[in-house]
Amino acid sequence: MVRSYLSISIAFFFVCLHCIAEILRSIWQWVFPIRPKSLHNEIIVITGAGRGLGKALALETSKLGAIVVIWDIDSAANQSVACDIRNSGGIAYDYTIDITNKEAVYATAEAVLTDIGPVSLLINNAGVVNGKTLINSCDSKIEKTLNVNMVSHFWTIKAFLPSMMAKNHGHIVGIASQLGFIGAAGLVDYCCSKFAVLALVDSLRDELWISKFDGVHCTCVCPFLMDTGLFHGITIRFPTLFTAIKADDAAKYIIDGIRRNKQYVTLPKLLYLGTVLKSILPVPALNELLTFVGMHDAMKTFQGH
Repeated sequence: MVRSYLSISIAFFFVCLHCIAEILRSIWQWVFPIRPKSLHNEIIVITGAGRGLGKALALETSKLGAIVVIWDIDSAANQSVACDIRNSGGIAYDYTIDITNKEAVYATAEAVLTDIGPVSLLINNAGVVNGKTLINSCDSKIEKTLNVNMVSHFWTIKAFLPSMMAKNHGHIVGIASQLGFIGAAGLVDYCCSKFAVLALVDSLRDELWISKFDGVHCTCVCPFLMDTGLFHGITIRFPTLFTAIKADDAAKYIIDGIRRNKQYVTLPKLLYLGTVLKSILPVPALNELLTFVGMHDAMKTFQGH
């Protein structure tokens, strides 16, 4: 019994040492950021790349020499973005696809792997907003929100992850939201989908770590309000403090985080504080704070994309 307690104590001591070492390493990398990895000639699939943040991510990765594969349900938008990239000297392919159709995802992914090559970066960006209270939401809108924003990630990841694991080289990115940390009235289905993306990326990262695939990285992106039109019409009490982020600026920041293999990318950085506050504040206190900044009334003026 004494020997058992001793072995556990020794093991725990070394776990503490490893934790301290990782904390110090994180502080060091915060002061002296690691050199960003190259995306030159890497094949990148971006869902929802026909407009908004997805389009900005496609254009930004193209500037870095990536081979960009654009997935969107809007054929005209697909072709327009691909044309913009080609006209600027980049390489782009466009596929019109409904990512909620898993058979279509698997078939299109197979075409990409066959015609272009193994994908090394998958950015699950496609998203929709219903913007109604749970009681006032029709079932089809709830299902669409969950299928586009979250369930589709399972199909795209299952389609492209095996080839990444085979080479122990790749990166999975899930675009979540600050609303993946804190729920909001009028956005029950949307918040649920973004909470799920955060859990999916965290759990997948754990599976890859346990399986020793240290060359396959996972990043969860949690932006606040962007000027993509997705949340058109909402009002925030302090707009100067919570200014809508331009899609181009967000794309640069996100790509920089991906290139540095960050596990989480939050923008603006100020909202890292929101996660801390949710962890330490009583729920009534958090509700008072959210009411003060206007979160509880924001969706009353929502007009949609």
